[in-house]
Amino acid sequence: MFQIHIPAVKAFSVKEALKLIEENGKVLNGGTDILVIAKEIGISAEKLVDISGIEELKQIEVSAKKIVIGGAVTIDEAKNNPIIRSEFPALVFAAEQFASPQIRNRATWAGNIANASPAGDGMTALYAYDAVIQLRSKNGRREIPLTEFVKGVRKTELCEGEIITGIILPRGHGGEHFGSFIKVGQRKTLAISKVMVAVSALIKAGKIKKIGIALGAVAPVILRLTEVEQFLTGKKIDRDEAVRAGELARQAVKAIDDIRSTADYRKKVAGVIVERAILGLKSIE
Repeated sequence: MFQIHIPAVKAFSVKEALKLIEENGKVLNGGTDILVIAKEIGISAEKLVDISGIEELKQIEVSAKKIVIGGAVTIDEAKNNPIIRSEFPALVFAAEQFASPQIRNRATWAGNIANASPAGDGMTALYAYDAVIQLRSKNGRREIPLTEFVKGVRKTELCEGEIITGIILPRGHGGEHFGSFIKVGQRKTLAISKVMVAVSALIKAGKIKKIGIALGAVAPVILRLTEVEQFLTGKKIDRDEAVRAGELARQAVKAIDDIRSTADYRKKVAGVIVERAILGLKSIE
């Protein structure tokens, strides 16, 4: 049996966690992927710094213009938040298909980002909502858009000694919130996606006021389909527009081959699920 022989230390404040990380420590949050990472690339650290119990990172803060999901908030905790359910439905739909109930109760949104997998269900939905990452180190705080934070497979802009302390989601006003999330894999659950799409939409008087479309598991990073978004903005949703959006998505995708699927398959399926996701936009009652 594969084991990790590194001691874990529990931090009770961000300040304490940063000090421990400076002493050759690595962050441990939900810990659901720790064995996978250790086997794939190894962990070089004297200790694992458990931040899952830091109270200030367990909060979901709501203000007029934004909502901030704390760095230790689990997938399930955010999924059950009433504001997130009302205004960020694609996030909820993604969470409902995220792994298993046991993992959803441990895994965190920040951890899904830190893993930087293009097949991350939660991160794909966050892309569709223009998420911004809050970071903190002994040198201070900074914020960076999620689209700039992730640079490739397991590659991010996270600097040595930094912690993801929060995820900012801008709140949309002046319309109704709709969303959808579709993933294609070997199974419905507990499977890494071959292709997935998350769509967020703010709709007013039957027309799309704002829309975000993110494709995951098709390229080294999650893709925002800005051309498709521009095409749909200001339009009413109908089958013809959805079909055209699917065609545009298929044309825009530069897919990859890997052990889970081929580039040709991903390209074809991307167009199909974008069309279906647009036609399947819905709110959460």
